[in-house]
Amino acid sequence: NHPKKKSITIKKNPSSKRKSSKKKSKSEHLSPPKNSYTPSSTVASTTPTTATALPSSSLLLQHNHHVASTEYVLRTSEMEPSDYQMSLPSHTDALLYARLCHVMDTYTQHDPTFDLNTLVGLDRTQLQHLYSKSSTKSPKSPTPLLASLLECTNDLVICHFVRNYFGGSNNNKDTTTTMEEEEDATTTRVEACIFKSNALRQFYVVFRSSTDLQAKPFRGKRVGKLSDLDQESTTLHPDHPVPIHPLFREAYFTKQHQHSSSFEHQIFTLLRTLSALHPFYDVIMMGHSFGAALATIGSMRYAALHPMMRVSCCGFGCPRVGGMDFRQLVHSFPNLKVCVC
Repeated sequence: NHPKKKSITIKKNPSSKRKSSKKKSKSEHLSPPKNSYTPSSTVASTTPTTATALPSSSLLLQHNHHVASTEYVLRTSEMEPSDYQMSLPSHTDALLYARLCHVMDTYTQHDPTFDLNTLVGLDRTQLQHLYSKSSTKSPKSPTPLLASLLECTNDLVICHFVRNYFGGSNNNKDTTTTMEEEEDATTTRVEACIFKSNALRQFYVVFRSSTDLQAKPFRGKRVGKLSDLDQESTTLHPDHPVPIHPLFREAYFTKQHQHSSSFEHQIFTLLRTLSALHPFYDVIMMGHSFGAALATIGSMRYAALHPMMRVSCCGFGCPRVGGMDFRQLVHSFPNLKVCVC
């Protein structure tokens, strides 16, 4: 009697089978190469073809021509600001901003008809030469203005000067005016001067209005609540449908005459030209009183149009421009920093 032979069966290791399946599944879900992967392709695959399938929030986003379907827009708020929005200007920067505003506020004290365009393009050496030649005995001498400019910073240069008129009989005023019309028009004028500093790599846009509006922006009249005013006259812009005070809106979007460009368009065009010649320069807008309100509106609008640029706003004695909607809109741009003194 022979003993029964034991049958030996060799079992495969189940772990090896799992490893092979894992490798297979991993190879099936490999991400596509970067050269063929674009955000537009992912957005196009997830975006419905018909507008009726979109929710209400997406419909609003689709009708906004500033935000295309392939772009990603970063927004902030008061509760979650960006690091740039939380940074404060240094003592030296704040003093420079205050001096520039002082130059704009006082340059017409000695000569109401003085034109800052006569100083455009002059560097520090030329300003010092002009200062040494000017006489302090003449009542219309630009000596105090030149002294204030030389105190600001070492390489400050006036690049451009813009002046427009608004309100009353000065609407649609032609560029050629007599001296009597010029003196009458100074009660309702808005001005902006663009400075440049190559050492600091910054552009400075300083706003101001006429002397009476600078002293009392609302001209002594009681301004009611924004909810009680006409919506058409208080809406800032179709791109930014938030209410602001109509006086600031009228002054900011004023035109020299009917067929000319607006006050904002002139300033933004000059800034784009300067930015093309001097890239990577920061834009800082500032003003005192009525000019601070214009600087707040201008900095918000410029930051919205140029999200890749850092824009700052420094206002001294700024009146209230708008309500809560305007405040939240200003704080929603991560590239915009607003400081009010």
